Amino acid sequence: MATKAEITTTLKSKRERLTLYLKREAEMLDGGVQSYGLGTRSVTRYNTDLAQIRAAIS
Repeated sequence: MATKAEITTTLKSKRERLTLYLKREAEMLDGGVQSYGLGTRSVTRYNTDLAQIRAAIS
């Protein structure tokens, strides 16, 4: 069984990670994309997979 100190440390770590994931998701939704164009063709992509970020948040 984990001690109170171990649980507190684990909880703090998970909260910090969640904060970072939420921040990254907000950055991506706010414009964290790259767009490329060549002639009549263009492609737009996220620097990080949004689905992975959302899965980590869950």
